[in-house]
Amino acid sequence: MSRGPLCFETSRLKIRPLAEGDRDVCCQLFTDSETMKFLGGPLANRVADSRFNSMLRANARQPVRNLYLSVDSKAAGMPLGLCSAVRIDRRVGRAEPGLMLVASHRSKGVGREALRGLISGVLQEFSLKELQVHYHAQNMAAERMLTRSGFSFDAKPDDSGEAMGLPLKLAVLTSECWLRG
Repeated sequence: MSRGPLCFETSRLKIRPLAEGDRDVCCQLFTDSETMKFLGGPLANRVADSRFNSMLRANARQPVRNLYLSVDSKAAGMPLGLCSAVRIDRRVGRAEPGLMLVASHRSKGVGREALRGLISGVLQEFSLKELQVHYHAQNMAAERMLTRSGFSFDAKPDDSGEAMGLPLKLAVLTSECWLRG
């Protein structure tokens, strides 16, 4: 059983529950066209603010089904983005991790470090059997990071994004595979 929102550190990062002080960086991510390119496009400011409020409320709910965390630089003490574990289903043993970083910290290993920490923390905290990531078929950066983090890929396209007109792919990581390393 979860003892509350997950919090952990990696060599360069502190991952902690999202807080009111993270509103600006989250809304910046949600309204940025490059960040949201593969997520349905940028949100309007009002919608981004509402999404952030929903994330804070989700973190307060028990049992935890959706968890939103800030990715902070330990050295600079500033937020670099956010990560999440959504659709946490303890009965089935599955969740979906996610990650968004501000542009200045992409392609520097920060995303992989945050994702690997998130994977380890979420699998352990919620006793999950697998993690699934649905991602846009053209998002090669996501595919590279998932590959480097040990995910395997479903050969057939994922049809779960058809309603939004998004061609999605599915990546899966089992806890057994993660532990084998």
